[in-house]
Amino acid sequence: MAEKDGILSFKKLNEFNYVSWKQDMIACLTSKGLSDFIDSKHVLAAGSTPADTRQFNINKSKAGGMIFLGIEDKLKCILDGISEPDKHWDKLAKTYEPKSKARIARLLGQFHLAQMQPNKSIILFLNRIRQLSRDLELVGKKIDDSDLAYQMLCTLPPQYDVIVSQIYKWPNGDMIPTKVEEALIEEYENLKSRDQCTKSSNGDNALSTTGIDR
Repeated sequence: MAEKDGILSFKKLNEFNYVSWKQDMIACLTSKGLSDFIDSKHVLAAGSTPADTRQFNINKSKAGGMIFLGIEDKLKCILDGISEPDKHWDKLAKTYEPKSKARIARLLGQFHLAQMQPNKSIILFLNRIRQLSRDLELVGKKIDDSDLAYQMLCTLPPQYDVIVSQIYKWPNGDMIPTKVEEALIEEYENLKSRDQCTKSSNGDNALSTTGIDR
């Protein structure tokens, strides 16, 4: 998410990616010590020296410039006449932050219907569930940790049936997303290892059979 040669390394803001863009931009500003400038309460301290004032204004300009460069060209007109980075931030939030009931319903549907496809990476699936949960929280619909943990379990393919059955026997206090993730990822690695061993064994058997035929 760093800036390289004046170009941000994450996707610019468009009409559809505000939630992920906001997270990326905050991380980018934070990495450069500029995230305070999107808060209207961040002002120059009383009694600041001329050098402090100059540096404050330089950093404020940098923050505003990064936000401006981080949006697609066709959207930059939204910020016309606005120079302060905190006002940039507020304007974009008011324009694109999705908090409508339709948006919440759509995200809830995606969250509850998310399914992991057989032979796909469970790590990507769990990240998807986590991202949907964060998106819902940003629009004011926080998913309870236990609900998040159960959602990670209830739509997995059959090869995870054994570990899922074991997890369902855990005490209620252990049914938290981080522990469920750890158990599922460990099982994913075990399944991969067993699959590789099976393929290797089948290959050896094929070679052995070929040798006998000769």
